[in-house]
Amino acid sequence: MNSIPLIGVLTLIKYDLLLRLVHSIDFPVDNLVILFQGGHNNIFDFSKLRNSHINKITIIKSSYNIGVSRGWNYILKNFASPYYLISGDDNYFEPGTLENIYRFMLDENTLQHVMFDFNLVTHERRDGCTGFGTYIFTQKTLNVIGYFDENIYPAYVEDNDYWRRIVLSKEPYGHIHTAYVFSGDGNLTGSCTINSVSHEYRNKMQECQQRNHLYYGAKWDNDKSDHPFNRADISIKDVIHHENYHINQSILLGHTNDASFDRRIIYMNDLLNFNWQKYLEGRDDFVQNGITDEFRCTIHWVDFYLPSV
Repeated sequence: MNSIPLIGVLTLIKYDLLLRLVHSIDFPVDNLVILFQGGHNNIFDFSKLRNSHINKITIIKSSYNIGVSRGWNYILKNFASPYYLISGDDNYFEPGTLENIYRFMLDENTLQHVMFDFNLVTHERRDGCTGFGTYIFTQKTLNVIGYFDENIYPAYVEDNDYWRRIVLSKEPYGHIHTAYVFSGDGNLTGSCTINSVSHEYRNKMQECQQRNHLYYGAKWDNDKSDHPFNRADISIKDVIHHENYHINQSILLGHTNDASFDRRIIYMNDLLNFNWQKYLEGRDDFVQNGITDEFRCTIHWVDFYLPSV
């Protein structure tokens, strides 16, 4: 199939920006993977995901906010793909960009690189770099450098850590000059959830962010070491178990429980042809429970009709 094999997205609270990203997809994509951090709480309108360029959408609901590193790792670990196009939910593609990415990645030499980023378009400029806002990993990335450090929770600094590991690997990375990605929202806050939630939650996020910076500084001796924690027996690929993982989760969420996941596949043809009025026929219990419109019918269809995979 002449398509982008996989686009992966994490989303937490900015569903309007997520839909903007989905609607910017103008080239065939085989699998759009969306991980709802902590579930969608029955407020996301699945009917608005209709886009004929997408073959299927894999919906994942985690039982709580598992953080950026764990979220990205979940996608990278659970879906086979020659390469992964990962995007923040506050970004979206310029028309024609996905086709340019597809054609660029047809060259077998690209799979010898460990990362690609794109041109970042903001209100001020058009020639920045997306970095880890929107990027591509190849299978070589995972084989040589490994996964994101999950001790960095819930967000911030995980990209600094991975970038340092890329540099230390001395593996080639690149920039796709024909790909343009827009970023941000009307308030220029991007997806910075630290500015989008309650005062109490922001304080917890800031405490975790400070701890993440301290963890990063200790891990890399403030960018002076070539080995994690100055230990030559630990490679850049190794999984490191550290107390920061559980302490930050306890600070933010009040527990250290393992997450559970619910995963369902929406085939676009089924979504395009979903008739919510017919779905309602003969179901008096729906009406009694307020399921009387397309929005609620589609949520019910996704949560209860589509099988968990």
